[in-house]
Amino acid sequence: MEKQGTPVNIKVVCVNDKGQPDEIPYNKRIIKGKKYTIIEFRVINQQNRAMGVRLAEIDLTDCFPYVFFLASRFGVLTDKGEVMEEIEELLTKIEQESEELVEQLN
Repeated sequence: MEKQGTPVNIKVVCVNDKGQPDEIPYNKRIIKGKKYTIIEFRVINQQNRAMGVRLAEIDLTDCFPYVFFLASRFGVLTDKGEVMEEIEELLTKIEQESEELVEQLN
């Protein structure tokens, strides 16, 4: 059974569509400036433990081993539709805050 990632529902915009693997068909590639919805986060061991995301709008299950997009390709949108910050920066902040909380609880 495949291990599940963290389910979410986060509106993002693609900030980097360069260098996508040739194995991903053009109709399943992300486009810079286009809005997407992240539905799952997962650490990608094959990509030096980079954070990967699954999108609601694009199903990559038939593109193995490329079943996640790199989180660094996306920025989080504000309510006004502006890019708040890149998803990797947000995840780093969340991880740091989680570690601090765990230390406070111990």
